[in-house]
Amino acid sequence: MQVLTSLLLATALLPIAPQRGDQLIWRPAAGTQVQRTVSSSLASVTEEALLSMNGDERDTGSGMERSSESTVQTTDRFGDPRGDSGPGSIQRTFDTVVESMDIAGQPEGVLVRGAEGGSRPMEGLAVNFAWDEDSSGYEPSWQPGAGGQDEWLTGLRADMDGAAFLPEGPVEEGDTWKVDLSSVQDLFRPGGEIFVEEDGNLEDDQDIPEGGIVILVPSTGDIRRLDDLQGKLSAEYAGRREVDGRSLGVIELELQLEGEIDVSEDLQDGSPIDQVFDTAKLGLTYAGRGELLWDIEGHHMAGFSFEAEIESALDATWTVGNEAFSMEVSYQDAKTATHTVDAVVERVDPE
Repeated sequence: MQVLTSLLLATALLPIAPQRGDQLIWRPAAGTQVQRTVSSSLASVTEEALLSMNGDERDTGSGMERSSESTVQTTDRFGDPRGDSGPGSIQRTFDTVVESMDIAGQPEGVLVRGAEGGSRPMEGLAVNFAWDEDSSGYEPSWQPGAGGQDEWLTGLRADMDGAAFLPEGPVEEGDTWKVDLSSVQDLFRPGGEIFVEEDGNLEDDQDIPEGGIVILVPSTGDIRRLDDLQGKLSAEYAGRREVDGRSLGVIELELQLEGEIDVSEDLQDGSPIDQVFDTAKLGLTYAGRGELLWDIEGHHMAGFSFEAEIESALDATWTVGNEAFSMEVSYQDAKTATHTVDAVVERVDPE
C-alpha cells in the first residue's frame, strides 16, 4: 500500500508541459459587443462581348468597365459561449447597408441593370442568431419590431468573424492548414446575402427598345456558385502583431479556384421572356491573397483584408421566340476583375 501511495504522489508532482503555440478560437465573452465595417469593391473590364442573332454578329460591350462598391456596418452582441465552438447566440443590427455602381463604355442600345445603386432594405433591421443543436447551425429570426421579410433570412450567415478560417488547435508561426472550400464565400461576402433585391423586375425597371432582346449575363462577382469550382483555400499562421497595445494573431490566406459552371438554369429562371438555352457555360478562375487579424484575448476578429484577381468567360447559345417567331442567339464574353474586401472591427461598450 505504501509503494502505491508513493507512485501516486510522484505522478502528481510531474511538471505539466506548457501549451504549444497560440490558441485562436471563436469564444467572445458573453455580453461582448463589436461593431464591424465591411467595405467591398469589384472592378471589372469586359475584354470581349459578342452577340449573334440568326448569324448577324455585333459587339455588345467590349471595353466596357464596371465598378461597384458596398459598405455594410453591423453591431453584434454575443451570448454565452458554446465551449470553444463559438457563441450560443448573436444579436446583430444592420446599421448601414449601402451599395453603388458605375458603368463606363456602355454601347448604345445595351442596357445594364442596377447602375443606380443606393441603400438596401436590410439597413436598420436586426436579427437574432440562435445555435440549434439538431441542425448544428445557427437559426436566424427577426428581432421584435425590427424585422423584414422572412425570405431575407435565408441567405444570412451568423459568422462574420472568419471563424471558418481558424486552425483546429494551437499553432506556432509557420504552421499551415487547409480551409474547407465551402467557406470561400465568407472571403467575399461576410455575413452572407445581405444585399437583397428590391421589388420590381427588368421589364419594369428599364425601357427595353422595341425589337430589343434581353440578355441576362452572370455577374463576375457572383459568389453563389463558387463551391462548384475546384481548387484550394490554404492558411498559414504568421505569428503575432502588436496593434494599438493589443497582441493580434495573423493568419495569411491564399485562394486558388478554377472550373466551369453550367448557368443555363440561372439565366432561364431570371429571364422575363421565353428563352430556351441549349448551353450556357461560365468558366472562372480566382487567385487571391489576404490576412485575418485575430484578437487572441478577446477571441474574435480584429480585422480582415482580401484581394482576388478574377477571369471569367461565358459561352451561351439559346432560342428566343414563340409559335410565330423564333431566333437563334449566341453570346460570348470574357472579363477580368479585381475583388477586394476589407473589415475593420471595434469593441464598443454595451448600452
